[in-house]
Amino acid sequence: MSNYKVKMTNSNDTAQLEELSKSEMELLEKTTQKVSIKVSPRMLKKMKQIAGLQGSVSNETILYTFVKYQITHFAQ
Repeated sequence: MSNYKVKMTNSNDTAQLEELSKSEMELLEKTTQKVSIKVSPRMLKKMKQIAGLQGSVSNETILYTFVKYQITHFAQ
């Protein structure tokens, strides 16, 4: 499956599609974005259990591990 980037032109609101090169696709896959959500302590504790974490870990670690677990086990 190919990935494309859309370049908008000023004339008549038309768009040009350019196929991404292999190096551009690798760069997009490596970039990260910081996200945050508000959850209750009870929900955070449940997320920690589902992700299989033990001991004292940061909230960011819990969120990251939980999302990673969900993606690998349920989004196939």
